[in-house]
Amino acid sequence: MTATGMTYGDALYELAADEALTDELLEQVKLLGDLFRLNPRYLALLATPDIPLEERLRLIGEALSGQVHPYLVNFLRLLCQRGRLPAYYDCAARFEQRWLEAHNTVKGRVTSAVPLSEEQLSALSARMGETLGKRVLLEGSVSPSLIGGVRVEIEGRVWDGSLRGRLEELGGLLRSAVL
Repeated sequence: MTATGMTYGDALYELAADEALTDELLEQVKLLGDLFRLNPRYLALLATPDIPLEERLRLIGEALSGQVHPYLVNFLRLLCQRGRLPAYYDCAARFEQRWLEAHNTVKGRVTSAVPLSEEQLSALSARMGETLGKRVLLEGSVSPSLIGGVRVEIEGRVWDGSLRGRLEELGGLLRSAVL
C-alpha cells in the first residue's frame, strides 16, 4: 500500500468515523472500486491532464452526485485535483483495513477440493473466529489438487487440513524416519 493510499484512506475513514458513516461509505467505496475495475478507461479519463481539471471535476459530479455519499464525491474530486486518482484502490484498501480493525474483523481465504456451501463457510468462519478471537470473513475458492479437506489462510497464517497437505506431511515423516 502506498503512502498516498494510507494518508488519504485514513483521512476518509476518520471523516466517516466522526459522522458514524463507516459502514455506508465502506460499501460505496467497494462499489466504486468495482465500477472502476469494470471501466478502467473512466478512471484513466478522469486522471488525464488532456482534459481541463474543471471538466474532470464536473464529470465526477455528474456521474456520482446522488449515487454515492457527498463525502465520497468530494473525496474523488480531491484526488482528481491533486493528481492522485490512480491511488484510489490503495485509498479504498486502507479504508477497508481501518474498518476491519475497528470491527475486530479479519479477512481470509479458504480453499477446498469442492465448493463449500454458505452454511459450511459460516461454520468454518465461526470456528476460526473462536480460534483467533476475532470475527472472520472467509472467501472460498476451489482447488481440486487438494484432493479433500480445506486449507485456510488468515493474516499470513495457514491451517492446512487438506488431504494433500496431510499426505505431504506423512511423506516428510517417512523420509526423515531412521530405519
